[in-house]
Amino acid sequence: MSQRGNQKLERTSDCQEKLAVLSFRFQMLLICSVVLFLFYPSINSEICLLDDRDMLNSYSLVTQFDLMGTFFPNSREGLYYRPMIGASFLLDRFLWNLDPAIMHLENILFHFTNSLLIFLSARRIISKTCYLPLFASLIFAVHPIATESVNWISGRTDLLAVMFILASLYSTFCYRQSRKFLWIAVAVVTLILGVLTKETAIGLIPALVFILSSEKTGVARTPHELRIERQPLIVFLLACSLSLSAALLFYNHYLSIVIALSYFIYLLWCRRGVLNSTSLRRYLLIFTGTSVFLWALFWGIRRLAFSTQSPHVARTLGLLFTDMNHTLSLFFRGCGFYVRKFLYPFPQNFVIRDVSPYYSLFGILLLCLVVVLIVKRRLPDSLVIAGFWMIAPVLPLTFESIAWTSYAERYVYPAAPFWILAMAAYLSSAGFDHIPVRIHKACLAVISLLTIVMAASTFQRNIVWQTNLALFKDSVEKTPDYKPVRGLYMTALYEKGLYDEALEQYHIAQAIPLIQFKYNPNYELFYVQLLITKNRFVEAEQVLDIVNNKTKGKEPGVYETYIDLATQMVLITIIDTENRRIKERMAVVYDKWYELTKDPMLLYRKGQFMLSLNMRSEAGTLFAKAATVFPENNPYRGYSEKLAKTLGT
Repeated sequence: MSQRGNQKLERTSDCQEKLAVLSFRFQMLLICSVVLFLFYPSINSEICLLDDRDMLNSYSLVTQFDLMGTFFPNSREGLYYRPMIGASFLLDRFLWNLDPAIMHLENILFHFTNSLLIFLSARRIISKTCYLPLFASLIFAVHPIATESVNWISGRTDLLAVMFILASLYSTFCYRQSRKFLWIAVAVVTLILGVLTKETAIGLIPALVFILSSEKTGVARTPHELRIERQPLIVFLLACSLSLSAALLFYNHYLSIVIALSYFIYLLWCRRGVLNSTSLRRYLLIFTGTSVFLWALFWGIRRLAFSTQSPHVARTLGLLFTDMNHTLSLFFRGCGFYVRKFLYPFPQNFVIRDVSPYYSLFGILLLCLVVVLIVKRRLPDSLVIAGFWMIAPVLPLTFESIAWTSYAERYVYPAAPFWILAMAAYLSSAGFDHIPVRIHKACLAVISLLTIVMAASTFQRNIVWQTNLALFKDSVEKTPDYKPVRGLYMTALYEKGLYDEALEQYHIAQAIPLIQFKYNPNYELFYVQLLITKNRFVEAEQVLDIVNNKTKGKEPGVYETYIDLATQMVLITIIDTENRRIKERMAVVYDKWYELTKDPMLLYRKGQFMLSLNMRSEAGTLFAKAATVFPENNPYRGYSEKLAKTLGT
């Protein structure tokens, strides 16, 4: 070939390389633009009444940047151990003082990062020249299942955990291609960070075992292997039918598992020439060692952080092992429900307490399918199995003894990347890039239309999340018999000045039965606030007395509410005896409130109250006592000292 021909080929190669780089950058920019456009309404959303407000109030009281205290709180009793999410909120506190708009933006950026990691991971397992990685990333980015995690500031646990999970997954794919142990080290570190963000990340450990032990795509099939692939469908249908019959006719989910296990052994026997004993021993050893590491990691970290476990953990374990047949049915139900939510996420609901028992039948069918995928061991099969491992850690929450709802849409968020990558890999292995041009364009048009429809639904759901009133009205309409969500809806109505509607919701909530291990006075205290707003002071005081008796005088909210009530009663009471009674009771309430909380601010407030009654000596004594109780760096210590000196105490 002539020198001129070589130069022409080099220029063509350079041009193609530049076009590939340009296409890569354009696709990344497209993903970023879609995520930002779709979720920008959440930036100005209200602070969610559930968890977000309490979390922001809690971190607003933090005055020191204490990472050591975040990772090792030395708490007596612990439920969740998530120091990485605590560290992120700590940074928010000292970088921009917990600005909700910035924190919402952070959630959006975390979701964008996760979408980008899916794009990069797909390019590792699929051809870089096709559009499947882009569509995989976009489908995840616009999937309605992401709205809860992105719009809810407290939902950052899922976003941050999935970011570390996907970073670990990407590193694993890099290791599969390069066999450089540096990537294994990165995968382990990011996995540990994921576990320290949310317990769900533990499911990635066995998931990676399946991914690492899966067969590489593109490997030629042996004649024996091809015969196995053509096993009659009737064997699979027989296993499904027998498993379903055991659940439907005998309500015996043990038998369903035994049938699925028998089917698994049958498939292994069929592949005895493909899966040699050495390979099986190696995979079983890896899986066993990984499971032991998983257990030690989970409980070991908790032991370092907490001296005792939360009673919710023991209660859940007790419920879990009380009736294992029922537990298995709930687990099958949860798996079936979450897969359906991934495939068809409608209707969307923030509060999901119960789902149809027929989902357990779908879960049994999925078990039989997973058995086939485990034996096939192709990379897309392993990705599907990995998605189920990401669901497994949340299945005990169906007992509703830890989380406030049995099921949640956000629990699908960690599994969705694996299932989306699996779908893209299946399409690629089926020859998506080599089908006729006309059919290829039609398929791309269908995928594009699906993406647009999902994006429109997600945008609409983001609008609902903008206000507490819209969110909890939607939740009440979809879960009308759940008392806690009506309480949140009452609060949203109250804050919007819709007092009559809030009272109506209170009366509806009172008729809803609620199983409680301990009396919760919040509903009655909120009712008192509504009565105060409506100037029904006598009735409000009567309800407060009832709540005080039920709580045996141990509820600080009763005293706080009474001070608010009495302050307004004094302003309108013209009878001297009644006015005197209210003020005397206020003095007693301040004393009881202080005895319960030991808050020096209550001494200061009572001192001001006594000063308003012209009881200077008593006020001075209170200010002097407050000055000795306030911390040295608290400005109210100096205020109290000055007032005590002024009053001659």
